[in-house]
Amino acid sequence: MKKIYTTRTFERGLAGLPRNIREHAEQKIDLLRKNPRHKSLEEKKIIGLKEIREVFIAPGYRATLEYIPEGAILRTIGKAGA
Repeated sequence: MKKIYTTRTFERGLAGLPRNIREHAEQKIDLLRKNPRHKSLEEKKIIGLKEIREVFIAPGYRATLEYIPEGAILRTIGKAGA
């Protein structure tokens, strides 16, 4: 992947995660950078949102992202369904 950008919302969400979940998130971001289609990301489209995707971080935690020509924007991170 060319470049990964983050929003303030994502940065605040990441900072507020428990340390072990934050470490998982950092590993998943690195994996996204290396191989955005890796199976362990469990990427899926969010129903009703045309461009926004969801990726697995850890049990019960997800991040949302949007692909752009330059790479991807990480938009939010936190507990799934919250």
